[in-house]
Amino acid sequence: MTILRTLCLALFGLLCLCTTAKAVEEPKVTLVLSDDTPLYQNFAASLKQDLSERLQMDVLHRVEDFSSTAAAPDLIVTVGLKAANWVAPRTQTPMLATLIPQSQYAELSRHRPRGSATSALFLNQPIERQIDLLQAALPESRKVGLLHSPEIKLDIDELRSVLARHGMTLISRSSPSPDTLHKDLEFVLDRSDVLLVIPDNGIYNSNTIRNILLQSYRHDVPLVGYSQALVKSGALCAAYSSPEQIAAQTSVMVSQFFKNETLPITQHPQFFSIAVNSDVAKSMGISIPSAESLKNKIAKLQGGRR
Repeated sequence: MTILRTLCLALFGLLCLCTTAKAVEEPKVTLVLSDDTPLYQNFAASLKQDLSERLQMDVLHRVEDFSSTAAAPDLIVTVGLKAANWVAPRTQTPMLATLIPQSQYAELSRHRPRGSATSALFLNQPIERQIDLLQAALPESRKVGLLHSPEIKLDIDELRSVLARHGMTLISRSSPSPDTLHKDLEFVLDRSDVLLVIPDNGIYNSNTIRNILLQSYRHDVPLVGYSQALVKSGALCAAYSSPEQIAAQTSVMVSQFFKNETLPITQHPQFFSIAVNSDVAKSMGISIPSAESLKNKIAKLQGGRR
């Protein structure tokens, strides 16, 4: 019995060592949310469900909870621009920034410590998808308005060129301050068939969006946006990616990081949905296909370019 008991204890000790080694080797990810609003909470819940069996994940619900003095994980995933801006200069740990505007990525990268690995999954849809939506929803529109703040780094020439290939003209204007917003918006609306809305908090925020929508209605110019919330507020339609869709793509990017030991390149959302405000369409006298029909048309346009 003594020999058997000794063997059992030895086997138990070996099992404990193996389990401990496995735990130590298990990849560790820290998820940093910009705040605890439902959008970010839904993202966190979806990502944790996708990845929890493959790695250890800690979720920080406030950016202030992140500390550079804490034990470094293998990868940090930030959710939203606030979290990305907070984490970027404070650690050399590889960082994947999600739900940030593409226009902010270059500035974010400049604040990272030298040699730090950084990548992103952008908030905004790829421009070709936005243009496909414009064509599917408003096939007669040719003059596309764009209002942006100076801080947003846009390649206007590239956008103008892409639109031109689709038979459209870009009417763009930079609005430097709230004092000139009304005048700048008037300039764009007077010359446009549709206003393309991009993620730009300097222009489109809770203080301005109501007046922008009212101004656009008076000019009979519909807004095509990038979020479901904007459509609910009064935009005609939008191509957008839900928190769950972004989380699914983030899960793939995280898995690629641990498989290849390097971050994948920056990406736009792959999975997307369409939202349509039928009340706005009716009030503006616009005949617009259903959200499902618009998505099918966009898929055909995308397929034709492959």
